[in-house]
Amino acid sequence: MFYVFDKNGICIYSCNDQPDIDDVSSREEVIVQDGVIYDINTIILSDNKITKKQKEQQVTQEIKTQNVSLDAASVLEALVDLQTQIDAINATKGV
Repeated sequence: MFYVFDKNGICIYSCNDQPDIDDVSSREEVIVQDGVIYDINTIILSDNKITKKQKEQQVTQEIKTQNVSLDAASVLEALVDLQTQIDAINATKGV
């Protein structure tokens, strides 16, 4: 299994086939091959070795992920509200 880490040591994806080295390098990412299958949300790259995140790091990442999801949901809800208002205005104009 190949694991790709960003420049901060965060695992951003894994794959069975070797990623394009030039492409990965252009983004300052690092490829590590390992025979163990990991959940990418539970590992980091430390001293060029795959290590398990400490529980605090996992919780922090989960919170950030939830915040992003909530933010995206809020934006979507606002867009739906705006479209409803636009439709109401257009209806009064006979559009």
